[in-house]
Amino acid sequence: MDSNIPNATLFARGMGMAPAAKLVFFDLQNAAGNFLTPTNLSLIYVWAYNAGARITSSSWGVGTGGSSSYTSRAQQLDRIAWDHKDLLMFRSAGNDNNESPPDSVNTPATAKNIVTVGATESGFGSGSTSWGNPGTTGRNELIDVAEFSSHGPTIEGQLKPEILAPGGWYIWSADSDGNLSTNNNGIMYMGGTSMACPTAAGFAAIVRQYFSKGWYPSGIENAGDSLYPSAALIKAMMINSTRNSPGRYSIDRLDYAGYQNAPSFGQGWGRITLADAIYFDGDTRDLEIYDIAPGFSSGGEYNEYTFKTGASTDEYTKIVLTYTDYPAGVSPSTVVVNDLNLTVIEGSNTYFGNVFNTDTRSIIGGLYDDKNVTEVVWLDATPNSYITVRIDAEAINNGPQPYALVITGDIDKTGSSPGIYYYNNMIYDTIVGETVVADSLLNNGETADIDLWIYNNSGASETITGIVKSLSGYGIITDSALAFGTVANTDSASDIFRISISGTAPNNSFIPFMLITNYSAITDTSFFNIKTYGTSIVNLDRDSLVISTEVSKGMVIDYLEHDIKEPRIILKDAMLSPSKGTIIDLSKNEI
Repeated sequence: MDSNIPNATLFARGMGMAPAAKLVFFDLQNAAGNFLTPTNLSLIYVWAYNAGARITSSSWGVGTGGSSSYTSRAQQLDRIAWDHKDLLMFRSAGNDNNESPPDSVNTPATAKNIVTVGATESGFGSGSTSWGNPGTTGRNELIDVAEFSSHGPTIEGQLKPEILAPGGWYIWSADSDGNLSTNNNGIMYMGGTSMACPTAAGFAAIVRQYFSKGWYPSGIENAGDSLYPSAALIKAMMINSTRNSPGRYSIDRLDYAGYQNAPSFGQGWGRITLADAIYFDGDTRDLEIYDIAPGFSSGGEYNEYTFKTGASTDEYTKIVLTYTDYPAGVSPSTVVVNDLNLTVIEGSNTYFGNVFNTDTRSIIGGLYDDKNVTEVVWLDATPNSYITVRIDAEAINNGPQPYALVITGDIDKTGSSPGIYYYNNMIYDTIVGETVVADSLLNNGETADIDLWIYNNSGASETITGIVKSLSGYGIITDSALAFGTVANTDSASDIFRISISGTAPNNSFIPFMLITNYSAITDTSFFNIKTYGTSIVNLDRDSLVISTEVSKGMVIDYLEHDIKEPRIILKDAMLSPSKGTIIDLSKNEI
């Protein structure tokens, strides 16, 4: 339906979620106008990936009477996702809930590594309404699931759809008159999960920009904090952003206007509200992320994260684990191949992922979920509490298995509560005999010493020891024991640990670490990230590398055995450039 709106208002109504995003298109019509898809779906998605796309939106699939199982088409999508772990594919859930007979989410929206999007009502009604909220007719409540939006589960028990976005009616988008010569710039309105899907994908583009522009962790744009998120991290952010939408048609049952809290097969985890997950400076609601690669190599491995909540009695805590899993066989009993489990411990209570009561809150007890690659724990506010999050590799049948963890709530990041906290770090790429780039940054392929600073806010002078653990297989710590000595209250101290960064670590990514400090029979845990920079040093011209950037007076350095043509020694006020095979005696230099 053509909107016939004045041009002055077109942009405001049709700008979309991410109006400056770049787009690529794949035409699925033949010359006769028939809808055709290739047998091999990688022709669509890998082509888009190679064109630069990292988020895709697809509002097509098998309609009423199709398979709600894990088919070869779903398997193809999961293979593409496994091979391109920074590509996140969105698919519409379908519009078959109120068909005769009603039908569920069908293939290929049954893939596990994608995001399947259902529709809420748009807020504008379903009849002839003006540009306003609400509309003048029924079906205008954003909390309602659109009556046509297809429900889950899949045959294998997956929770589908995962999220909801507006798609009921009056979703505005670009119009086409089918004539390339007219340069038509009108907009039109439609309804369906086909509209909800690109809405969600647009939000995902904002999430990706949030990280790539360096808004995390400070909440202020800082290019030095830029990172390029995995698809699993964006997916976890989207699911973390959801709000419970227990309106009409949210119930598990097909074609029934009943009400049910999230999670349900009608609404999934709820409707996306991106502000609930993204953190900006000054927000009460905080954000912690862990984008872990390469991840677990075998069953029995685990990682733990501990954080403290702030004083808020209003901000709930939401913890989302998501991972891009290896593709399963067709029509399996479960789509999960590499099984990861989420456990959350708060006080004396232990919660398993995806074990919920009827009011969108996790409960103790139950069993681990082996049907889904997303697990969630959702708790009411627990002020001034320590919470431990544990990720267990129950089974790794085709690893290594990376994962993403997103935590939101009132998180105490200031160190204002009593304890010993990570404070800061300084990087010394100064190890004699190690090839490094002399830039005081952590480069891929380097071995470096890191001076780790802690802050004592325990309330008393303490003798503090500790260990540091790398939470990524890209960072191998060779000397983890730390001794900070006796540190006065409100004072800081440091000690050095050594780490080797893999040459295959992703550029401009964050290596996560865990610091465990011990004092007076007390153990505190805190977390920090160090960013990797630049190309792996194995790919650089060896003449641009140095052995050491720091030397002491009286040190004798023999370059005879080092395979660097023109090694450099950087002193405080000068640079020496000895030739290979020479011995530099610094005993006479004033340093």
